[in-house]
Amino acid sequence: MKSNSIDIVENNNIESNAHNINIAAISFVLSVMVMFIHNSTLSYYNYSNNSYIVTNLFSYIIPRVAVPLFFIMSGFLFYRNFTYSIILKKYKSRFKSLFIPYLFWNIFSLVFAALVTYLPFVRSMLSGRKLFEPSVINILSGIFLHKYYSPFWFIEGLIIFILFCPIIYLFLRQRYLGAIAFIFVCVLYGFGIDLPQSIFANGDVLIYYLFGSYLGIHHSSILNLKFGYKGHILGTVGSVLSIILLYQYPYLTQEYSLNGIIRVVILLMYCISFWLMFDFFAKYIKNYWWFSISFIVFATHLYIQPIIAKMIYIVMPKNITFAIINYFISGIVACFVMIITSQFLKKYLPKMWKIASGNR
Repeated sequence: MKSNSIDIVENNNIESNAHNINIAAISFVLSVMVMFIHNSTLSYYNYSNNSYIVTNLFSYIIPRVAVPLFFIMSGFLFYRNFTYSIILKKYKSRFKSLFIPYLFWNIFSLVFAALVTYLPFVRSMLSGRKLFEPSVINILSGIFLHKYYSPFWFIEGLIIFILFCPIIYLFLRQRYLGAIAFIFVCVLYGFGIDLPQSIFANGDVLIYYLFGSYLGIHHSSILNLKFGYKGHILGTVGSVLSIILLYQYPYLTQEYSLNGIIRVVILLMYCISFWLMFDFFAKYIKNYWWFSISFIVFATHLYIQPIIAKMIYIVMPKNITFAIINYFISGIVACFVMIITSQFLKKYLPKMWKIASGNR
């Protein structure tokens, strides 16, 4: 009996480690997708991303899965095995992994905004950035409300959802009442009753977070499922179909009304399909340490990628062919720069690394 107990514990640890690796790997992929959503390289050449199929696909269509799936995963992982008795433990964990790095990078962004404002050379490399105007309100907004790093609305949104976890759990903990509550939120969204746009850049993120939270509460065992080749084929077909629908029907980007609900349904299908498709690669994925830098990619891509793109722009011909080449090369090089920088921090400045990455 003792031997069997040890085997069960070891198997559980192996499965848990495999899950962590897969989640880290998919988080890294999604963070790179977010970088391409914000890739404005073509603007240096006076072109726009939606003017060309390839950049339109990689900026506006394919990466559309990133933010919804991030929220689904965040909700799922937070509410998996959740009870009211561990709320304080959950708060403490997310304080270290979310709030501390959120403040760290907000302060960094505030200082960087001051450099952009007062150093013309830096400003020329990063056009379109918010300039810093010294005032107490701007400083506080920069530190606590990500005024100088707009993508952090995502982290701020997660922090708000986590603070309201007792209420969210209250509505979702009963299986059928939770499903009704989720549908009710979807209906409200369809009628334009939504989260404040001043905080949440995407008004539908509560739907994805609640979807993941509901799965975490009532169906956490799905993390252990092995989908097989049929699931992988279904995931691939579903992902391709989602991409085609999002590309063919741009009016589905409207926030509210029936179009908005249809868009949410397509994105939910895309998220599920993407997960099924990604499961195919799970058996080939090794525990590469740089999977853990997804937060770093998210927090720094708007600094590193534009600078690399501008440097390439200066030395390369100014036409659409080289603009598209620059679009992809600058993103790839930025990933390598972020990996090398993270490795340096992790090795030589481990305390700073823990703060900057949320101890991931």
